[in-house]
Amino acid sequence: MKRITTFVLAVMVALGFTMAFGAPVASFQAIASTEEHVYFTNEVNYGGQDILRSRNHVGEVNERIDFHRREVRMTVINPNMPVFLSSFHCGVNGGGNLIAFNQRIHRDLIPGHNPGIQFGTNWLWTNGPLITTMFDELHTRMGRGHGVTIDQYINGIRGYIHARNFNTSIFPAYNGNYRLSTSFFNNIRNGIPISLFMNGYNFSGVTSNNGHDIIDMSLHTGRHIMVAYGYKIIDYFDKNDVLFRQELFLNIQTGFNTLVRSLVRMHTGHGILEAAWGIRIN
Repeated sequence: MKRITTFVLAVMVALGFTMAFGAPVASFQAIASTEEHVYFTNEVNYGGQDILRSRNHVGEVNERIDFHRREVRMTVINPNMPVFLSSFHCGVNGGGNLIAFNQRIHRDLIPGHNPGIQFGTNWLWTNGPLITTMFDELHTRMGRGHGVTIDQYINGIRGYIHARNFNTSIFPAYNGNYRLSTSFFNNIRNGIPISLFMNGYNFSGVTSNNGHDIIDMSLHTGRHIMVAYGYKIIDYFDKNDVLFRQELFLNIQTGFNTLVRSLVRMHTGHGILEAAWGIRIN
């Protein structure tokens, strides 16, 4: 019997949304499907920018948060995500790493390629010419453009998987208010990486001190696809032990050739969440 794995393609354009924050934006809805293709409305192009993140950098912002105490909840996928990079756009990088991640279970996703070995809590991923071949095929299936739509991204990945004699089904991972749904967080906790489609984004870091945190953000413009593999929620309490603030960060593979891993700070106004979809492989 084949094992069943799931990974979520979260289409994000408004980093400003958690379970409790955000406002409606344009919906990306699947309106029809065939066995081999799912069609989406309101299509826009993601990527098409240089893989050097400095080309889209527009500034730096930092913020201080004073608190009496704080609580941190975090989940990171085990094993870790691969961070392979192609010479193509971010859609190929995101989809390729999702396929490579699932190849440790479904070995025929990249025939003849050894995905690596598990070492402690990490997976030591094996790169090689078959990874390059996989990226090239994905680029073709996504249209060989300088960027990619949600339709091209999802159906390019599905087409690649179907050609290896696996079946797929898709499902949304966002709610009707255009916020991350519970399934987003459940899938991360279950070891399922999530693709992020962003319009504007940030790379962030948190420095903790005695009684305050400093959050540094590097701000970037443009539509871009990344893959999330974890999250961190920080609850801040005042001297009366009342929760007065919550911050959400996602652990992401950036898709760039520098700073390949980072945190993305949510609900900041520096980015917009548009939709979220999942693909099940069986």
